[in-house]
Amino acid sequence: MAEYKRVCNFCQKDFIAQKYNTKTCSNRCANLSHKMKVRQDKENMFNDNEVYKRLLNKILLSVERIEKALELQGIKEKVSNEELLTTEKYCELMNIHKRTLRRMIERKEVEITKQGNKIFINKNQLLLNN
Repeated sequence: MAEYKRVCNFCQKDFIAQKYNTKTCSNRCANLSHKMKVRQDKENMFNDNEVYKRLLNKILLSVERIEKALELQGIKEKVSNEELLTTEKYCELMNIHKRTLRRMIERKEVEITKQGNKIFINKNQLLLNN
């Protein structure tokens, strides 16, 4: 059986290999070497353009969240000023059921304002429907 003098690619120690293509002195060095190679590949996997794209996407998502929060804040301010009433509040003031209000909206008897998924009714509608 042939013996080959080698230097371990990981720990740089001299060792005698039994095969001509052996690169590390032990199984432990081979595992650690592989782990280090995988880490380096992950680091090099993303070039600068992809990193910038990811950062821009994160910034865009955060800007969209901020815009939604500001929009919701505007809705809350309008509702707090009693310019707009929620459907529940309108039903309570008019003493009607929410299904009745839904039918009134379908028949266009009540004008609504939609803000996202929420439905609001102008407080002037109270005077018109009394």
